Amino acid sequence: MEEWPAFRADAVVCVDVFRRQERLLLATPRPVGPQAYVAGVADQTRGAVWCTPTGVLPHELKDTVYRYLTKLPASRLEENAGPLVSEALHQSFACR
Repeated sequence: MEEWPAFRADAVVCVDVFRRQERLLLATPRPVGPQAYVAGVADQTRGAVWCTPTGVLPHELKDTVYRYLTKLPASRLEENAGPLVSEALHQSFACR
């Protein structure tokens, strides 16, 4: 039986798509592509990795993660995106 390679989303893909879709995201009220990925990681880790007493909008999550990822060295962007998204959310919205 042929094995399929494991799915792996690295942060390079997220940063690239964020850049290309930036103007589309402004015109689209629904999460698309990496914004939906960030929303999924945020949903899974809220309350354990990151917290906010007042809430945060999906585009604010995406902007926070995008700023964090674009400041990382290229070598870090080769890592799985999920943990990096978690790091970004924790840095900006640490639980107290």
